[in-house]
Amino acid sequence: MSKIALTPTEENEKSGLLRDFYQAIESARQPLLPTDEAYVSNLYSDEKVGPIEALASRIGDSKQSTLNFFTGQRGTGKSTQLQYLKTLLQAGEHSVILIDLAEYVPESEPIDLPTMIVSLAAAVADAVEGEIKTKLTERTYFQRLTHFLNTDVKLEAIEVSAGSSKFKMTLAAHPDFRSKLKSFDENSRSKIVREGRELIAQMCESYKSEKRTRRVALLVDSLERLRDPVTDNGGAVTQSVMRVFYDDRSSLAIGNVDVLYSVPPYISFWGNLTGTVSITTLGSVRVFRMPKRDSDRRLLRKDGFEKMREILQKRFPRWDQVLTSTALNKLVEASGGDIRHFLLNLIDKTIAKARNSLDQLPMKHTDSAFKEIIRRAQSEYEVLVVDSEIPLIASLAQKNAPRVEEREQLRLLARFFENRCILSYQNEDEWVDASPLLWPMIDEYEKDRNLSAPAPSPSP
Repeated sequence: MSKIALTPTEENEKSGLLRDFYQAIESARQPLLPTDEAYVSNLYSDEKVGPIEALASRIGDSKQSTLNFFTGQRGTGKSTQLQYLKTLLQAGEHSVILIDLAEYVPESEPIDLPTMIVSLAAAVADAVEGEIKTKLTERTYFQRLTHFLNTDVKLEAIEVSAGSSKFKMTLAAHPDFRSKLKSFDENSRSKIVREGRELIAQMCESYKSEKRTRRVALLVDSLERLRDPVTDNGGAVTQSVMRVFYDDRSSLAIGNVDVLYSVPPYISFWGNLTGTVSITTLGSVRVFRMPKRDSDRRLLRKDGFEKMREILQKRFPRWDQVLTSTALNKLVEASGGDIRHFLLNLIDKTIAKARNSLDQLPMKHTDSAFKEIIRRAQSEYEVLVVDSEIPLIASLAQKNAPRVEEREQLRLLARFFENRCILSYQNEDEWVDASPLLWPMIDEYEKDRNLSAPAPSPSP
């Protein structure tokens, strides 16, 4: 395409357009409220009742308190959907406490049950500060938590002070408290868990009384971020997560409180949780059809594409001044329906490239600059997979199910979910596929494998 010289005014207008586009996309780092203009409904299901509505009904209809796991890969919109769940529950009979436990629990350190409960108690106390006016015996809940941390957890010289998030700052000032908890004997650890759960339940019950509702729900966000650091080949964090959320899951229930924990996606395929925990999985937007036979593979799904376009349209209606409709479809396809990767990586790369091509906007899918965006995104994904792991990626993409042949491969599967080399989808059943950005690598592997396979013996 030949270049057209822009006037200074035109150049400033296009630069301003890209600035506005970038700022609109940057807002995707924060969860949306259902009332936000950019919120898109019915992203995950064609049914009238989607997964969040079904979860809200299951909690609301239960006559007993419930224990729930909410899972999905990073970037699928879990935090936004928790805000939606909060709205639905509040419209019924619940008061709701929504906390972000990432502010209390390091995401790359192993976790255990006492640490989890102590951190949860601190987070709940900070969340309801100023909301609870009643007292337990002659001490406030916050004084009781201070006593609990001083006496049971043995964090000396902790005082209740004015100001918000005091307990978060307290734990931050005592980074050794996690190792201290691990040094206690089993009886002491069990006591901490028991008394911590009781204290959380009492705070939630008092919060319910203040709000004058029949029931109370505690929604715990961001625990899906718990993951092994790159330098840890032993999978210490993954193993600790499985101990807490699989082996010790019964201890995560809190009195008469409906509790929900957002958990890493590999929890759902690690073992059978049926009958003990209700699990809701949030998949990527289904931009491809669920394969039922080899001929169904990689077929585009119109409804999914339209939802991804709506996500962008609501955030920035002038996107078509930056790239054509066909180019946008190519980015949607490359994203595999991963909302975060679509907005904060692919669209972000497009804006960056467009800054050097102001005279050629809107960008076309045939432009060399656009092709470079796709090539660069593919390279970023391909380096996440070493040669010895390609057969497993190819197998998962072929089976469209998170099944592995050896238990030792589960930790590798967890890493594939974490870095989104494998994407999870929800139809009537959960199914998976490799990221479209890895398809060229998988196709090359399958081609080489077929060429190296021995020729069939001739018939006698």
